[in-house]
Amino acid sequence: MSSDINRIRLDLTTFSIAGPIVPANVLGVATGTNTQNTAIGHCMTDTFDVSGAPTICGLNTGKHMIVDSDGTECITATFTYTGATDSRSYVIKVTQYDKSNSLELAGQAGCLQFYTGDTGTLETFNWQGVGTTARGATSTHLANQKYNICIRQNVGMCTICYAGGTGGAANIVGTFGVSNGAESEGATGKSGVDADCPGAADSNDWVVIEGGTAIAGVVTSATANAALVTAAGNILGNNRFCGRHLSNDADGVQIDATICTRRTPFQLGVHFDGFEAGAAAATAAADMANTNEAADGAGADYNTPLGTIGFQLGFFQIGC
Repeated sequence: MSSDINRIRLDLTTFSIAGPIVPANVLGVATGTNTQNTAIGHCMTDTFDVSGAPTICGLNTGKHMIVDSDGTECITATFTYTGATDSRSYVIKVTQYDKSNSLELAGQAGCLQFYTGDTGTLETFNWQGVGTTARGATSTHLANQKYNICIRQNVGMCTICYAGGTGGAANIVGTFGVSNGAESEGATGKSGVDADCPGAADSNDWVVIEGGTAIAGVVTSATANAALVTAAGNILGNNRFCGRHLSNDADGVQIDATICTRRTPFQLGVHFDGFEAGAAAATAAADMANTNEAADGAGADYNTPLGTIGFQLGFFQIGC
């Protein structure tokens, strides 16, 4: 619109195109997934490309992306369709921000997504829920995703916390499934942190929460701030989180934790490569969660998130 524009936001009010390659898992045995590890999560039929943003596809209604502009060059948004029988639908609202108000309304440069509330929900692109124990995972996170999600630090707030959800008795437990984590072993996938991301039999997939510290019990300003002060003023803490559960336990656990940080600006980084670790189907089902991101290793049911689903995390800011 003018040379003062430095941020452009695309709200995907309606967005449904052909999705990525999904795992062909079979109740933890994961027959065939060892031959799919370089295809899972890739947009092979339809793509949507925006200048300065990663390629996306699938179902993304309600999501948004914000890209940087120099005020002169065009930002292009390109759909590519190759499937003959897939249906597509999209409505995209475009908002331009000039330098006078972009920081408060659209975030700092380099933030692909920006949230302004005291609370909210963060999801990977193509998030469609966790799925059920009867039919397996629903979501498959997209490949080659490297971007930052930023949250505006509101007045009087010094700390931000992130936590995964649970799906209930009929659903896969947990909403965080980002690779295996080096400590995943046995029948159920575990968490991974820092040096565990990636592990020996793992992809380079993780999220970044700088100075992330686990807070036990009900999280309030008092409990969180006390715990973060104990963690050397939050100078210590972990930065990379991966695996099947969000936790900062270096030994790997099967329980999700609330991860808080006082590092500013408030930001969560997404780092997904183009590869998903996949073991041969001959591997024992009980060990599949350790060697195959597209299997949970439970054998009879999908009890834990696959390492390919991505994440849905709630965030909340707490006072100083």
